[in-house]
Amino acid sequence: MRGHQLSVWTVGLDSNTNLLYSGGSDGRLNIWDLNSEGYEPSVSMESNQGKIYSLLIRRNRLYTASSDHTIRIWDTTTNQQLGILEGHTGGVNSIRLHEDKLISASNDMSIKIWDLNTQTCLKTIAHHPSEVLDVATGSGMLIGSTYDANITVYNFNDFTRVGTLSGHRWEVWQLQFSYDVLFSGSHDHTIKRWDVRNMENDLTLTGHKVISVKARDTSML
Repeated sequence: MRGHQLSVWTVGLDSNTNLLYSGGSDGRLNIWDLNSEGYEPSVSMESNQGKIYSLLIRRNRLYTASSDHTIRIWDTTTNQQLGILEGHTGGVNSIRLHEDKLISASNDMSIKIWDLNTQTCLKTIAHHPSEVLDVATGSGMLIGSTYDANITVYNFNDFTRVGTLSGHRWEVWQLQFSYDVLFSGSHDHTIKRWDVRNMENDLTLTGHKVISVKARDTSML
């Protein structure tokens, strides 16, 4: 499946329509119809928002986050832009949904919580020591990973800091949370499993090949 001119950062599937959405460094938002036999995007749009780092789909809405500091809202039935969430002062690296809220992680060293009904920012957590690369939620917790290789855990009710998970050597790009267990993927070539309740790393997976320190890609920042 070819259609982007530069690196592809994010993909998302709308299981109701069987459409795949992709975004990348070329700023294009491509839509692929998985019901067809073709390998070209059925729709290719210029997003006008720089590099697209993250996207997600909820019902008939598509949310895209990018290097121009914004999160844009699209109607998936018409492919028209409906609104823009503005407030970050750095590129937005990741967005996640939590009930009727959207959570964003940014290079401006903050996490923001947005009300999707009013399209307003409810809370900004701004005391990170480094760029925030990804976020996850679960079991009443909000979790953010940063470029300084740490993972910070917050209480989702009052956003107080619960603790810090340290163990990775390089930046932590990916988080996945399920049933009190957190998985983190890092540029140090490892995946770590964490018991978040006890703030402990109980497993490290080292199956990825170490190529070279020089291979580190910081273009996203």
